[in-house]
Amino acid sequence: MYLEVIIITCLYFIRSYYPNLENINITRQDVIGNKEVQISCTEVLTLLCSHLIDIVRESSKSLACYLADLFSRLKLYKVLLHCVLSSVCYPKYNNGHLSNQVLKFNEGFGGSKDRLPRHSESLQKQLIRLLLFLIILEYEVNNHKGEKSDTADIPPETNDLKYINGKAIPQQPLFLTIISRALEIQPQSRHTHSHWTALVACSLPYQGAALTKVVTTALKQICHNIEELSHCYSATASTGFPADYGITQIEALTVLCHFCLLDTSTVFNQTQLTSGGASSSQIFSNLTHLFLSSPPQTEQSKERID
Repeated sequence: MYLEVIIITCLYFIRSYYPNLENINITRQDVIGNKEVQISCTEVLTLLCSHLIDIVRESSKSLACYLADLFSRLKLYKVLLHCVLSSVCYPKYNNGHLSNQVLKFNEGFGGSKDRLPRHSESLQKQLIRLLLFLIILEYEVNNHKGEKSDTADIPPETNDLKYINGKAIPQQPLFLTIISRALEIQPQSRHTHSHWTALVACSLPYQGAALTKVVTTALKQICHNIEELSHCYSATASTGFPADYGITQIEALTVLCHFCLLDTSTVFNQTQLTSGGASSSQIFSNLTHLFLSSPPQTEQSKERID
């Protein structure tokens, strides 16, 4: 009962925004105060999920079943995925819709064209941490229930922004859209890329059947970002990249490739390990599956390719 109340309350506050109404005098301090409340609620949920992970690992199946039912009723995964998506809706995706106007109004204090406002960036970083713990918690709950998430292919015409019931977080098209948008080379997002690549890297053991799509989505964007970084060495290039940007992106690239090559429990490995180690055919198969398996394209990626 108390657990349900805490989760519901935090979810309500995380989704709280000031409306953009002319007859209401909303100050900068009001918006910043609301951001601080959102950050605090995100921290509470992160701490809660981290403790639940340890408890589930040491408990019986009944607790896992209870948590799975509770999270389903509260729509925890769905709500937080949409909250994370709203945090990466940069001006490129803004249009005349009311929801985008509200988001823009609540992000419009203290920012610049090269970086998000300090409180908005802090909130996004906290949401990234929470998303990682949610992925791990969902994985542990499903394992203790003795049930595997639905691994059936998602129809290609499925909306990339729609949450699909019965699918684990890494298998959601919405999750792939979030990763793709978050890693795009927008000036305001460059300072958070290291946190997003850390999320992908830390969640690799819990990706399950979605590992191929998640890794290829991240790798394509990371490689594109490194290519864009090379243009900074020209005389007319923008210098809006963090000082360690290249290092963090190459480190992420290394971790993703190494995990996919060495992990023996994923679909990348098509041959059995021999007593002498991995064979050359296995390594070639791993590389083939890693770089030739293409993830579903979002609308933004289609536009970029065209």
